[in-house]
Amino acid sequence: MGACASKSDANAAADSNASTDAVVAAPPKPSAAADTPAAQPPMQAAAPPASAGFIDDVIVSADDLPMGKLVVHVGPLEIDSDGVVAKPKFNVGFTNGTLSLMAGMRDLRNGLAVEGLAMAVKSYSIVGSSLIEVLSSVQANEHLPVLDDLVAAVPQLVADVLDATAVDVDVPGVRVEGVIYVYTGVGVTAGLYLGWLDTSGYAMVGAEGKVASALGMGATLRAGVHEDGASVRIVVYMANVGVDVIVRFPASRDSVATQPAPSQPGAAAVPSPHPVPV
Repeated sequence: MGACASKSDANAAADSNASTDAVVAAPPKPSAAADTPAAQPPMQAAAPPASAGFIDDVIVSADDLPMGKLVVHVGPLEIDSDGVVAKPKFNVGFTNGTLSLMAGMRDLRNGLAVEGLAMAVKSYSIVGSSLIEVLSSVQANEHLPVLDDLVAAVPQLVADVLDATAVDVDVPGVRVEGVIYVYTGVGVTAGLYLGWLDTSGYAMVGAEGKVASALGMGATLRAGVHEDGASVRIVVYMANVGVDVIVRFPASRDSVATQPAPSQPGAAAVPSPHPVPV
């Protein structure tokens, strides 16, 4: 009996082990949660590709400097994909961001300027904390010889802007944003800017082209303070290269105040800034 009991116990243990092995070997039953696909993380916007024309991953350009947009000019009419607009100008030609073929008088609201040109243009949108920084960044990445003279001229340009607007744009905390142009072709321009508000709200002062040469200026330069006193626009052109930037001052800085109009007839009012807090 004892032997039978031992054998029976052994058989029971074997049956128990077999049952346990069967349970372990059986695949787990799929759950409802397993049937449901796992939640995917939200898609992230693709980062812009590395390019010398993209500084600090931020692309900003002046609103009146469209890139790649075909604009046709016929006398006072400006025609693009948005429709037809009549402006106080008289010129003919077209621009599309990379090619420009223009002749005639530009918009009188932006200054007294005429031009005749045919050129190919490459542009680089830029943003940084100083004019020298944004120019040097593009130069370091693109190795453009035409930028050498412009980079070297920055100290003089800053001084000229100070003379024209009474505003020092080379101060800590500013944000410089705009476009650098590199171009080839032929053309002639002449322009005079007397300080009235242009269509972007800047009181531009300066000269360009033949007028700049007649005044003994080494480059085309115009600059002006925005009507809200929070920024300065600077436009500079030299041989085969130009820059059009807006220098925005930090919110902690007092607005640029405007002095009373000068007593000299025909002279443009010169804005005067409050001192920058130290």
